[in-house]
Amino acid sequence: MVATGLQAFESKLNSLAGSVAKTSNSLSHFTHPLAVDLTAEDEEVLLEAGRQSTFDPTEGIIVEDQGAEAGELPYEDLFKGTEDCGPKVNEGVFKRVNFACTKRPAKELFSSIQKKYLRPENCEFLKAPRVNPELWDDLLDKEKSRECSFQSFQKNLIKGVTPVVQLASKVVDAKKRKEDSIPLNDVFDLSVDALTLLGNSVYEFSMKRREMLKSEVASAYKSLCHGSQPITTMLFGDELP
Repeated sequence: MVATGLQAFESKLNSLAGSVAKTSNSLSHFTHPLAVDLTAEDEEVLLEAGRQSTFDPTEGIIVEDQGAEAGELPYEDLFKGTEDCGPKVNEGVFKRVNFACTKRPAKELFSSIQKKYLRPENCEFLKAPRVNPELWDDLLDKEKSRECSFQSFQKNLIKGVTPVVQLASKVVDAKKRKEDSIPLNDVFDLSVDALTLLGNSVYEFSMKRREMLKSEVASAYKSLCHGSQPITTMLFGDELP
């Protein structure tokens, strides 16, 4: 009786294993499609079809603003970009920030702003440190050139930090004196100049990234490394050839 029961159990196991094998073979047709050699033209057609088949998940369900009672679903911002952002800022501020981060400033005007901000005497480390002479002489000319470029960038960045340091000093002094305010013109000038100078550092760093990638990008895209090519949220602009 025991042997008969084991034989029956074994028979059911073999039957179940056969079913699993058949299911696995069926699924393999989906998980491993036949390889097809596509021409570049065929691939472009498929890519274009894919682009046309997408939809904007941020677009409202109701085109006209008829309110939620007309059937519009809530949480229309749910599927927007995943980057977290803070509250919007003043229009003049965001325009200055966007321009400073993406455009080269007028040279003479920008230089006049930089000249306003000298390193505070007691901030001895608010400067671009030099390479030790013992090491500098051993560097190749190519490395020296790159180092000088980074020093220049760092000096511009420090120019942007300096008005922030001055503003912080004024705020701390006012707090020590238990004053409720500091001169508005001082705050305005220091803040706007800091935005301009630090925003330019963002721009210059983007240009430096372009320069370092120039030797690595395809020949068709090397012209995009030129300073005339606009910077957007994409390093080489939005319209690639």
